[in-house]
Amino acid sequence: MSTVQRLRLVGAALALVGVIICAQVWGDSSRGTGALQQPANANIKLNEGLAATKFAQQLVVSYQPRSGDGDLLIAAQIQPKLTTAAALPRDLLVLIDTSASQAGTPYTLARKISKALSETMGAQDKIDVWTVNIPSATRSLTGGLCSPKSEKMTAALTKLETSEYASGVCDLKGGLEKALKSMEFGSGRQPVVLLLGDGESAYDPITNSQRFQISQNMVSQKVAFFAVPLGTQLNPMNLHGFATSTGGAVVRLTPNEKPEDLSKRLLETVSAPILYPSRFELANGAVEAYPTKLPPLRADSRTLMVGRLKETDTFSMMIEGQVAGQATTVHIREKISKPENDNFFLVAMLAQWSKSDAKAAPALISAERALAQSAQQTRLTQEEFMTQAHWALAEDKVDVAEKLFGLAAKVNPHDTDAANGVAVVKRLKDGSLTPKHMHAEMAAAKAKADKMDVPFQSDRADRVDLARLLVKAEDQQPPAGGSAAAAQSPPVGGDDLLREAKQQQKLAEQQIEDSVDRSIKNAKGELSRNPDLSYELLKRQLETVQNNVVIGEKLRNRLATQLQGQLRD
Repeated sequence: MSTVQRLRLVGAALALVGVIICAQVWGDSSRGTGALQQPANANIKLNEGLAATKFAQQLVVSYQPRSGDGDLLIAAQIQPKLTTAAALPRDLLVLIDTSASQAGTPYTLARKISKALSETMGAQDKIDVWTVNIPSATRSLTGGLCSPKSEKMTAALTKLETSEYASGVCDLKGGLEKALKSMEFGSGRQPVVLLLGDGESAYDPITNSQRFQISQNMVSQKVAFFAVPLGTQLNPMNLHGFATSTGGAVVRLTPNEKPEDLSKRLLETVSAPILYPSRFELANGAVEAYPTKLPPLRADSRTLMVGRLKETDTFSMMIEGQVAGQATTVHIREKISKPENDNFFLVAMLAQWSKSDAKAAPALISAERALAQSAQQTRLTQEEFMTQAHWALAEDKVDVAEKLFGLAAKVNPHDTDAANGVAVVKRLKDGSLTPKHMHAEMAAAKAKADKMDVPFQSDRADRVDLARLLVKAEDQQPPAGGSAAAAQSPPVGGDDLLREAKQQQKLAEQQIEDSVDRSIKNAKGELSRNPDLSYELLKRQLETVQNNVVIGEKLRNRLATQLQGQLRD
């Protein structure tokens, strides 16, 4: 890689200070016979693993910042227990994306799902089928709400089969607003919007603020947004954003699922109770919490709330609102899990939300997935800083390395390697460590790594052992007052740095041992339900152990052997 390319990467790394809370969420794509393919990206499997284990088991996770103010950062997954009310007759507004992105299997599936819905819906239900394309091609095929068994619905299905086809681009924003304006909201009925498509709005892209405003308008009319993702290039921001913000859900086709079965499952999801909060109140001790306004809540999904509390062991809140038109009060009380250093990503989540112009906007995806996504994104951001910092050291760009190590330490204050990097730069600047010795250590580290037959180790082959460099700096520092002075006392600050490095390494080793124990426990718990996920959890933990350059080699080998044994079993 050229120096120019490296410098560009450094610039990109310096731009990664903010951590995305609601990063993209993968949906499923429809191909062939309609069986949806899972993404082949290993990071997605890691997100699924985190969401299905740690964050699924711990409803309220916490982190204790090093600020010393005593406040606790928490992330709560709000999932109220709601009594199932009598199902209201539904007014179903079906939006079918007919853009070119839906050509082939996606559009065929949309037609079949529409037909299955008309056959499954109840006698009191009504349906209105729309095509969504450019403004001139966006229209209702049924001419408004009608009985699902009516001649209007039959004619609409015939048009979808014979005269409509997938072409052009979709104006989801304009189509959704146009369709909502056409709806007549009657009392005692449940208005629902169902999108069959990829969520893209290429004709008029939807901004975050526009999506939030449209969602708020829907909530004011108690209209919930549901989506069945169809297509190969999905827009998760719109699919999940509209659903999460309005009390709806994204309902995915499962492999080989028939449209008739999906239709039944979809209507069951639509009929689940939705709590429309009018106010909420946190228990004493809450300093701040986001979002400042709760979106509609469902009993079958979790909504994320991030906040700062005075030190306590319980998260408590009261929510008042309506379910199916009936006044409802819900009390939530959950034990706060013990603070973990691994939850350092909560600092970035809280900071971003508190500085946002839309503090009332909810996370765009379910709570457990939002936490898993943020945890991984923060880790990758910190790892990018460290990678570029090591390159900067190798290129003798000490000032750049100082900034990057500092950013890595800011993202994760508990990373011993980042702290050692800051100390190494300091020694290079004060002359107690020379570039010659540093490059000699780098060459030795690379030669050793080249001899190791360890998967993924090549990614870090050129990384020097920063803790070892600090020890070398102590060894080469001359005594302050001759040999007698050296015998009486160590170099100024030397013992402190070395002692801190050893303490940080010990802490890192304790953390990785705990992480391995949790992974093995979680993998065993998933073995009977999902063997593939169990294997993936162990495999990812093994990679983490093998790539950890902070812990001692003896411990690394022991933990790797332990995990390899679990993988064989």
